[in-house]
Amino acid sequence: MHTTLGEERRTSVVYARATAVRPFSFALLEGYTRARVLTYSASLPTILRFLERFEDFECVFGYEQVAARAEQVWAYQQVVHEGLLKEALALDDEPKNELFRRIREHTARFHVLKTALSHAKLYLLDGPHGHLVLMGSANVSERALFDPALTTGPAQLEVLAAFEDDLAWAHYEGLYEVVREHSANRLTLPGGPPNTAEVPFERLPVNAEAESSGSVVLPANVVAPPPVLTARAERLTKSYRPVAEQLDKVRGQPLVKLPPSVLGKLARLVRQARATDAQQVTHLALHGARDALVLNGEPLSLDAPEEEVRRDAELLARFFESYRSGFVGPVARQQQLYFALLAWLYASPLMVDFLNAARAQNLPPYAYPLFAVLHGKANCGKTQLLKVLMKSMFGTYVFRESADLTATHLRGLQAESGRFPVVFEDVERTRFQQHAPALIKATTDHGHLEEDLAPMVFSMNADENSTFPEEIRKRCLMIYTPAQFPADTSSEAFRANYKLVTDILHGVGTSFYRTYLRRLLAAVRLGEAPGDVLALSSRVVAGLLGEATGRSYEWCGEVSLAAVQALQKDRVREVLLDLWRTNARAWQISGDRVTLRLGTYEVPGLKRDLPGYLVNDGASKGGNLVLHRKELEAFLGRRLGRGWWNRFGH
Repeated sequence: MHTTLGEERRTSVVYARATAVRPFSFALLEGYTRARVLTYSASLPTILRFLERFEDFECVFGYEQVAARAEQVWAYQQVVHEGLLKEALALDDEPKNELFRRIREHTARFHVLKTALSHAKLYLLDGPHGHLVLMGSANVSERALFDPALTTGPAQLEVLAAFEDDLAWAHYEGLYEVVREHSANRLTLPGGPPNTAEVPFERLPVNAEAESSGSVVLPANVVAPPPVLTARAERLTKSYRPVAEQLDKVRGQPLVKLPPSVLGKLARLVRQARATDAQQVTHLALHGARDALVLNGEPLSLDAPEEEVRRDAELLARFFESYRSGFVGPVARQQQLYFALLAWLYASPLMVDFLNAARAQNLPPYAYPLFAVLHGKANCGKTQLLKVLMKSMFGTYVFRESADLTATHLRGLQAESGRFPVVFEDVERTRFQQHAPALIKATTDHGHLEEDLAPMVFSMNADENSTFPEEIRKRCLMIYTPAQFPADTSSEAFRANYKLVTDILHGVGTSFYRTYLRRLLAAVRLGEAPGDVLALSSRVVAGLLGEATGRSYEWCGEVSLAAVQALQKDRVREVLLDLWRTNARAWQISGDRVTLRLGTYEVPGLKRDLPGYLVNDGASKGGNLVLHRKELEAFLGRRLGRGWWNRFGH
């Protein structure tokens, strides 16, 4: 069946009839010697399984949208090309050497799209005794192509249809060849492990094609890149835009020409863009038997000398003890809450494993939050805390600005960062409320998540009366910071605290955290979700800190998620009790109802902050907030009556 590019750009309808249904396993692929795959995304461990079974393997990486304009093509191809190399360099020596041997001998080939729309997942298998087409929703990943004989853990629910007849083979092989020949570039991968995953601009596939063929013509219309690539691809696209402006347009058509004569000039312009982007990308992944962490392509050793672990532990303890000097307000409570955030943040790169295990066990996902909200007044030490904790984890800290907080950027950053925590510092509350809830809800309530998915922290200034919807509170670790450091920057106390924290920030290393990770990874390998991940993590941290320093601390101990949530309820309870004591006229009690008359502007905020079971939604209107009396009295821990004496605790 001959196909043309024009025909195959359209969605095709293949009429078929089911004759059998079987669970997927790699045993179904036995007997074939060649595999050609069109996929939207792929994991290298699954690619290696194909290489073990097929003498010849070819993969075309598809694209969710039409890649348009030269700068978008460059950005997309760079992300895919370098992503594949990063994964390859993180492999153990034996599979790494085998992969590059196959590449060197051209029995493993990889292509990346440059123009054509293709979100299809297609597998073409053939050999001496016949051929087989598999097509459907399954990408080349361990969870999509789940084989219980080879993989443990939960599987994704995907669908593949199988065809063995000649008509289907001719149609799908024709579609594949059209996409590969007319719309894709081959990745020119090295025959051996390179020193770096960075791909020189001139070696990007579309540029290599221009060099060898004399010229490449690209579309000039603009289409957004797919969400999973957005964060980095958009940054690269912006960096490449002035470079693309050097290209000549095709007269009368929405096209530009990429001749080989300009590649040298473009490469020089790109070096600055590369340097800028390299400073912004941080990636963490979990490889091997789920016990090997890889940071920016380099294995993260979990072995650390005892003296370095002790040094880091003592610096962390000094940091938490520093809140006793100069801070005013409920300092002990702040220490406990900040320690809870430490326990969550330390565990957060592995949270996706606990969350997926919980789903496999049909447990509710809310005990395994991938998101944290840190809010409080200015000068309460939020930024210092996050800097010290991140530095103690990975030797660096990367903060995202509030302007990066958009719905599209969030999804891209979460996928692009792997397991590396994405921290938004000084977030505007309105921006958070506009863009974050959809991602928080979708990620928490989704089915099986990607194996490498970044946790997120949102830090913002907000007073104690600031409110968050219950749908956010139950899906996030909520930390409100009650104590503050006086804003007198000329005081001796301020200078002393600043110097202490700066010294700790410069001195703390990653040995304590790497030792912690070794202990926590044992829990991940069990494949079961702990009943309370915060309690598990805080127990590990407290035990390790006690061993390393030989001391115990009031703020350091096992803390449960329920205890942190109870502190949040305590804050809301205090607000209500304060209203009861100071604004008696706002309260009206009638039978099983309590009505708070606060005004149109005050009610929505307080309503969002209250547990949902307290609120009578149907009766609450305008400036009147109607609450269920019995549940409210239980929540406040006191009876509510009309008598004036009830306002004084009787």
